[in-house]
Amino acid sequence: MRDDITRESIGFVDSYYFHEFLKSYSDYMENALNKRVLGTVFSWDDYDKIKVELIDVAYNNYFSEL
Repeated sequence: MRDDITRESIGFVDSYYFHEFLKSYSDYMENALNKRVLGTVFSWDDYDKIKVELIDVAYNNYFSEL
């Protein structure tokens, strides 16, 4: 929910999640984790890798460019 996002992070969410995340996520799942996007059961291990290698990097890049 948008109400759960801090004011400082809303620009990142609008920029990254609505424009880049799905492509990055799909590419990462298929190339780095060697898994199909559709049909893959959620796992916290996969999430932890995606968070560190995609989301955290994009977040840091976004705020370093401001």
